[in-house]
Amino acid sequence: NTTTVATTVSGSDTGGGTLSYMKAWVDNNTPVDWSNYSAGTKLFSPVGEGQHTAHVQFMDSVGNVSSIYDSSTFIVDTTAPTGAISGNAYTNSSSYQVSLTYSDAKTGIVTSGVSHMKIWEGNSEPSTWETVANSKTITLSSGDGTKTIHAKIKDNAGNEAILSSITTILDTGKVTPILTLYMSDNVTSLPAQVNYRNFVARVSYNTSETQTSPVTHYQLTGDFIS
Repeated sequence: NTTTVATTVSGSDTGGGTLSYMKAWVDNNTPVDWSNYSAGTKLFSPVGEGQHTAHVQFMDSVGNVSSIYDSSTFIVDTTAPTGAISGNAYTNSSSYQVSLTYSDAKTGIVTSGVSHMKIWEGNSEPSTWETVANSKTITLSSGDGTKTIHAKIKDNAGNEAILSSITTILDTGKVTPILTLYMSDNVTSLPAQVNYRNFVARVSYNTSETQTSPVTHYQLTGDFIS
């Protein structure tokens, strides 16, 4: 993840001569002049982002020139990856699934690719990375209420990205329903048995109970005598 690339150069003259000069370059940037041969690390800078190949060529003391030797290709990637996490706004379980989307793409350039992730809830970031995946199930901290989930991703070149956090509300409490049957606007209760076929059912809940998520649905069940 740096524009300075280090390669190791070494050579020998099997004909009994002495290596005197060398040329080393990246891609098509062949130098015009020879430099004194020196085994060891050769630095190239700056090298732009993308896939590259280093080359080296030698010349001995009597002017014999070697073939051009190529390195394995390597990728310079100095740009952090991008990504986002998502999950349900409410949950009734401490087992919570987080979805992850990510990309290391850059138009027209070969990049190193996203390799690792960290996803956690609360203030304690994990010390170790794990292999990137499209989802991860985490365990939320105890206690109902708002939970904040964080994430980081890293590419193969070591570039890290901190993703925007999300929140979810953990609500494990049960709602106590209150059912009231109305025969008309003026009747607020019914005897145990009635002969009316039509009535209105009004459902509410105990507002004195602490609610960390809104009540959104209800279901009526019962036995009806024709």
